[in-house]
Amino acid sequence: MRKSPLAAGIAVTMGLTALGTMPLATSAHAAGCAAPIPVSILSFTDFHGRIASASPDTSVFFATLEANRDADSVVVGNGDSIGASLFASFIQNDEPTIDILNAAGVDAHSVGNHELDRGYADFTERVLSRADFPLVSANLVKADGSPVADAAYTIATTASGVRVGVIGAITETLPSLVTPEVFAQANLTPAVAAINAQAAMLKDGDPANGEADIVVSAFHEDPALNAGIGPQVDVLINGHTHLTVVDRDATGRPVIQPTNYAGGIGRTQLLVDTDDNKVCQVVSNENIVPAVPNGIDRDAYIAAFPRAAAVDTIVRRALAEAGTLGAEVIGEATAPISRGLRGDGGSDNRAVESTMSNLIAQMFREQLSGGKPNFIGVQNPGGTRADFAAGQITYAEAAAVLPFANTLMTTQLTGAQVKTMLEQQWQPAESRRPFLALGLSDNVSYTYDESRPAGERIANIVVDGAPIDPAATYTIGSGSFLIAGGDNFSVLAEGSNPTDAGRADLETWVAWLKSKGTIVPDYDRRGVPFAGTTDLTAGVPTDWTIGQPIEGSLTAQTLDMAAQAAPRATGLTAHLGSADGVPVGRAAVDDGHALLTVDLPAGTPAAAMIYLVADNGTSVAIPVRVTGAQQPTAGPGSPAPSDRDGRPGRDKMKGAPLPKTGIAG
Repeated sequence: MRKSPLAAGIAVTMGLTALGTMPLATSAHAAGCAAPIPVSILSFTDFHGRIASASPDTSVFFATLEANRDADSVVVGNGDSIGASLFASFIQNDEPTIDILNAAGVDAHSVGNHELDRGYADFTERVLSRADFPLVSANLVKADGSPVADAAYTIATTASGVRVGVIGAITETLPSLVTPEVFAQANLTPAVAAINAQAAMLKDGDPANGEADIVVSAFHEDPALNAGIGPQVDVLINGHTHLTVVDRDATGRPVIQPTNYAGGIGRTQLLVDTDDNKVCQVVSNENIVPAVPNGIDRDAYIAAFPRAAAVDTIVRRALAEAGTLGAEVIGEATAPISRGLRGDGGSDNRAVESTMSNLIAQMFREQLSGGKPNFIGVQNPGGTRADFAAGQITYAEAAAVLPFANTLMTTQLTGAQVKTMLEQQWQPAESRRPFLALGLSDNVSYTYDESRPAGERIANIVVDGAPIDPAATYTIGSGSFLIAGGDNFSVLAEGSNPTDAGRADLETWVAWLKSKGTIVPDYDRRGVPFAGTTDLTAGVPTDWTIGQPIEGSLTAQTLDMAAQAAPRATGLTAHLGSADGVPVGRAAVDDGHALLTVDLPAGTPAAAMIYLVADNGTSVAIPVRVTGAQQPTAGPGSPAPSDRDGRPGRDKMKGAPLPKTGIAG
């Protein structure tokens, strides 16, 4: 059905809001067009259950989609429409989002990694059955080679009879992004080869295996990995990386990755030659920013399009239900608690420690350890998806932090394997994120030196106030995704006695926050960059470098926590024996860096612990070996305890008082 005059006028207006429009040009296809048929490929990617009335306005997003749609348009979703969703969708198992895509009339949708967040059975039994649109993936297959999704491709036929084949493909990093349970029943094949195989069939002239006039690859992956996709594919749609891309490849084909989170709609306009049913020209390629056109009332804009109006009804209903479920106040934060900060001040920098990931790790320890020693709570930064502002914390805000519906689990590692776990923060060379900073419970500290070779960067690890024992057993508590080796932390999958606690992360997280009542941010970094020898001689000053930047560093070479409201260190004190022990060195801190001279007194034991305590809350314990050690002599002249500089000690400083920073309840 053609658009109404109002809708047509709106479409023209919205065309002016496009970003990154590709100029009119002839593509690599035939230069001439005989009686051409205009066809539009409208695309979106990484929607992630963005059901909201503002930032984004979900209904306006789909109204904008409709404003740019006509009878010869095909609508393609490119993965991750569900999973890591806003609360309104998440708390209802993403069913409102699937319903919205049904109402919006999506013609084809590739499978992204987040469609599999809840496992194989959930995807194949619940998601596929609820979706009225075809979910496609050519490279995620069962043991017999058949697609796990509805199909490898689907063909949508426009009103003018143009056949548009849409081939789905999923990122080859999928094994590190979903629970390994998926691969007990599914196999992943090379994506580009799978796309090419399907495209060849769609253009081989054999109607028995499906034929298409236009072939689109809906590849849930970085456009940089399009290389090798064959000439049978006419349009390249990408996703996964949350980047906006409007481009052409070397052959002139349009490449489009619309803005994620309902921030953009890809519109690729083509002409199809009616003589040979091939694309003869690329008219435009653009990322359209959803917006209500000037001079048009929002509600009238949405109501002008029946599909958008149906979406709006679902949105309103979902928000109302979520409002009821999410309004409950469960705690209060004395200051912001955030994910790691980026250089532009925004959060979600996964390469730095964060107050939120460390808080979650602390929850794992307190909820799963039963008070037993040698227990470490661990959180992967990709599993931490939102922040707390200062003030009241609602159920909805808590749920936004942990949206993946993991179960709580434990596993046992040797001390040597714990070191490997920390070394695996430096990710494999092919990883999109080269470093992932783990959140850790407050009974752990470690030092590292990134200038050292891979596998040798972690220097000193202290757990419960004692140096880690490579042969001893330590219990790790976390979500099921990480315990199964997710995010390339493969050593966790090698642990012994993996145990499902039988508790959901959100349920446990909310109950824990309620029990605490008041949450105080913990600005204590667990990992501190360190360079210097730990073989010391009593009476001989030794220089330690703390936080010196390294060229090309992947980590935060600083004593400061890169989180909202985190204080900056100005001074650093070394204490012997405990966090409140004898000061054996002081230094000023400049931009998170310090040069500290440690001078141990006579009588220092041969095996000792030095605690570095910064005045911003960061502290780390370093085991040292001391030569020239003597038995202490009692009497006048013996070193006396002194008040430490900075804040009270942490739980990880065994025998020290509990901190003022941390959790109050």
